[in-house]
Amino acid sequence: MIKDKYKNRFYLLYELNRLRRQVRELQEKTENNSTVEYVFPDKKQYNLLLDYLTDYIYTVRVKNGVALETLHGPGCVSVTGYKMKEFIKDPELWYRMVHKNDRDAVTRQAKLALAGKDVPPLEHRIRHKNGAIRWVRSTIIQLRDENGKNYGYNGLINDITALKKAEKTLFTSELKYRSLTNDVLESTRVGISIMDYKYNYVWVNRAFETYLGIKRIEVVGRNARDLVMTKIKNVFQNPDEYARYVLESLAFDADTKNFECCRVSKSGRPERYLEYYSMPIKTGLYAGGRIEQYYDISEHKNILDEVIESERRHKQLLHHLTDYVYTVKVENGLPVDTFHGIGCLAVTGYTQEDFAMNPDLWIEMVYEDDRPAVRVHAAKALQGEPAKPLIHRILHRDGTLHWVKSTIVLQKDDNGQVVSYDGLINDITELKKAEELDHLRQQQLIQADKMVTLGILVSGVAHEINNPNNFIMLNNKMIAKVWDSTKPILDEYYIHNGDFGLAGMPYSKAHDKIDELIGGIGEGAIRIKKIVDNLKNFARQDTGSLDQNVDLNKVIEVAIVIVNNLIKKSAGAFTVTCDKNLPVIKGNFQKLEQTVINLITNACEALVKEPKQLTITTFYDENQAVAGFRVADSGIGIPAENLHHIIDPFFTTKREMGGTGLGLSIAWNIIKDHGGDLVFDSEPGRGTTVTVTIPVLKPDEQGEINV
Repeated sequence: MIKDKYKNRFYLLYELNRLRRQVRELQEKTENNSTVEYVFPDKKQYNLLLDYLTDYIYTVRVKNGVALETLHGPGCVSVTGYKMKEFIKDPELWYRMVHKNDRDAVTRQAKLALAGKDVPPLEHRIRHKNGAIRWVRSTIIQLRDENGKNYGYNGLINDITALKKAEKTLFTSELKYRSLTNDVLESTRVGISIMDYKYNYVWVNRAFETYLGIKRIEVVGRNARDLVMTKIKNVFQNPDEYARYVLESLAFDADTKNFECCRVSKSGRPERYLEYYSMPIKTGLYAGGRIEQYYDISEHKNILDEVIESERRHKQLLHHLTDYVYTVKVENGLPVDTFHGIGCLAVTGYTQEDFAMNPDLWIEMVYEDDRPAVRVHAAKALQGEPAKPLIHRILHRDGTLHWVKSTIVLQKDDNGQVVSYDGLINDITELKKAEELDHLRQQQLIQADKMVTLGILVSGVAHEINNPNNFIMLNNKMIAKVWDSTKPILDEYYIHNGDFGLAGMPYSKAHDKIDELIGGIGEGAIRIKKIVDNLKNFARQDTGSLDQNVDLNKVIEVAIVIVNNLIKKSAGAFTVTCDKNLPVIKGNFQKLEQTVINLITNACEALVKEPKQLTITTFYDENQAVAGFRVADSGIGIPAENLHHIIDPFFTTKREMGGTGLGLSIAWNIIKDHGGDLVFDSEPGRGTTVTVTIPVLKPDEQGEINV
């Protein structure tokens, strides 16, 4: 139906062109012979054609590449809202109604049309008379006489606003569908591969890589037959049997039966059991290809092995368990009996007899602050509610504090009532110590990097500033006192003897000027002191907590004060643009300050050639509910091969200059700890832009800002 509509429309347009060509011929005859009477041929048919077309048709008469006149069809009202007489009255109206961002494209199309060239249709926006923005498609057909000379062109303006909205809706829907499909396929525990009709791999998911131990880049684009024979089969215990089965499945256009195979380690030992299945693709983009699926059945195999061995090893396992196993029998939601395994001695220091003699020992040995949580954990088990493993502390019999993980497994009857539950107490004291040590090491690493950065920045100025500045501050106070004591004497002399010279100027002017000079010296010294204090604060050990309300603009301001000397030396042009309406974020002021300093330092070190430009900008993205900042430099840029490694710990291209390779890695981790993101955009020779975004607090969560 749509096809017929356009077919009829262009037939009418063709008829309209034919009639206009006749008009043109008569006009030329009129120009050459003034006695020839001008007659419009088939005028009634011409008007009927114009009225029939609902889209906007116009004709431009051209001579020597210049538009002489333009005739607008009646369809202009439905498309633009403007009448023909409005276009005649205002010849520039056609241009002004074009959306300002599309005017260049429309102008180019018109220039080509005036030059007599065939131009492709152009889609652009116009502003309707009622103020609405509409999408239109502009199609131009050149008018030429029998000699091929261009004397004008016809234009057809179709309103495609509804089509554009439909395309946008479809595009958004497709993006969501693709994103959802990709997320599902990437997160599934089934290894999946897709082949095209030539049996070339076009896609594999993350589970496929994990199960077969082969990277995606080694698979995609390769032919399945070749890859199976040269690489994939070698990861399995029975390579020839596996290869024969897969190649046979490729030869038949049907589903395969499940085939069990075992992936082995480099030493030849079984590492993972997989079940292989493949099926043909009947429809869609990869019709004629196949989908392969690998199911990990290792756990199932292990369970079967354990079931077979369970009776034989049950008692032996119990006697060799170093963790603490216990069983509680339950009746009507109450504990009636508890059995403590022999592992209780290794974990708690108490024997089975100790627990039998004191039924409350299980709760008495729990650290006092953790008892409420342990009681709730046990109560849920008695009521048949599933509970997550609980980590808490106990007091060992020898008086030491131990961390344990308590896991409960419920046993229910056919009616769903709890008849007992088994508990496993794992001693995780060493794990907790390791976690604490790791956290401490991370804090030490951050502190070490801060001190390295601080040493670079402070070494050249700290010693030269502190002592002279103290000297200035002390002497300034003395000078101020001397001046305050001298002023009354000079004022009295001025009153009795009139004006006199002081420091090369009249006393009447010097009186206030000297006050300002002394005050300026004091203010300058205080400013120097603040810079030094900011450096000391930057080096101060912080708790690492991320619970402060932070103003990013203030973070940028303090960081710039600290690295101001480096910026002056490195950047020929330095600009800072702060969004005054920046919302508050939750985080750690010092850590964010350290991130900014690291990024500015890197940017300054990259400025080795003119123009040496450095720009810092803060911004707020309301749609994404994030605040952030950008550090952009016009430096040497980062090669593509290094861009993927710049956040790796200890990766540096400036080791000979004292680089540690920790700055960007630590900055990355700090921003990730804040729930944010850090993105690098760089090109060798054209500089680097680093964009940091952090989620903002809701209005009701914003409190006092921490500095």
